[in-house]
Amino acid sequence: MPPEPIRQLRDRTRYRTDAVQERTREAQRLEKFPEDAGITLSVVVSDMLGASARAMLEALIAGERDPRVLSAPALGPMHGKIPVLTEALTGRFSDHHALVVL
Repeated sequence: MPPEPIRQLRDRTRYRTDAVQERTREAQRLEKFPEDAGITLSVVVSDMLGASARAMLEALIAGERDPRVLSAPALGPMHGKIPVLTEALTGRFSDHHALVVL
């Protein structure tokens, strides 16, 4: 049996590995459900967990369905992609999708 400091380090390493894997699973799930509804936001944004993408997803969950309004929270370089974002945010996102994404 290894000494206590080694066991503790192994426990922390395993925990961190599990946490990173869980975050990755959540990010993939977050990308899957909007795409099921025809919302292809992940094609335009590089990070689905970034501030702009989160704001757009939160607006979808809150019930906003107008693509022009949904693309308004685009920040920084994404602000120049508003026409493409508007097209990507056009879909059939329903209350069911909002519940699952929430």
